Amino acid sequence: MNDLQKAIKKRDDFLKENPHLIEHQQAIDEIMDKCRSEDRLAVISMLMMQNMIDLQRETLKLKEII
Repeated sequence: MNDLQKAIKKRDDFLKENPHLIEHQQAIDEIMDKCRSEDRLAVISMLMMQNMIDLQRETLKLKEII
């Protein structure tokens, strides 16, 4: 089994343990399927940055509540 196959197996095992994330993974897969190979890292970086911004926004909301 090569490194890519191992990584995919780990991802699939993780999703089995966390089925609430399957829909999110499907959305990522759809985006990545539309990317050129040389753009994949940039797209992943942008997706991660958006998630960090969303997390920061939610953290600020929680701070206001507390």
